[in-house]
Amino acid sequence: MNWDAIAAVGELVGGLAVIVSLLYLATQIRISNRIARGESQRTTYDLYAYFSQILDDKNRRIFVRGLSEYENLSLDERLCFTALIHPLTNQTQAIWLDWKHGLQLENVNQSWQRGILAVIATKGGRQWWKTSQYMFTDDYSAYINDRLVSENPTPLYDVFPEYIYQEQTT
Repeated sequence: MNWDAIAAVGELVGGLAVIVSLLYLATQIRISNRIARGESQRTTYDLYAYFSQILDDKNRRIFVRGLSEYENLSLDERLCFTALIHPLTNQTQAIWLDWKHGLQLENVNQSWQRGILAVIATKGGRQWWKTSQYMFTDDYSAYINDRLVSENPTPLYDVFPEYIYQEQTT
């Protein structure tokens, strides 16, 4: 066997090794993407648990009242309202960002964005958003603002009457 034949066999083996390495890397990237998508979706469903846990009687009253008359809340109540609505909005921003990067299903993203738009479309939600949108990325703030204007979404309390604030009478 001459040196040219040995070199050709070496090149063939080296080429095959590169192809095998690329196939292995492609498989690992695909697996990594599936894991990232699954984690993103699990985090999304954690929102349900968060929201149900934070709405005790006092917080529920502040949340519902804030949707209707944010401007009439006391400073403490506004802080509480913000503490309730900010994580929810922040998480919907994370869902939107995951969707933009291909890590979230489109229909999951759409449903959560419709939900947060219904909250922000309320009278109090719009007032809160006007003063709080700077806490979110510029892209997400622009996205929400564009949808508020272009779609004029239905406020949450128009869809679910239980979110209409009514003074408690004893």
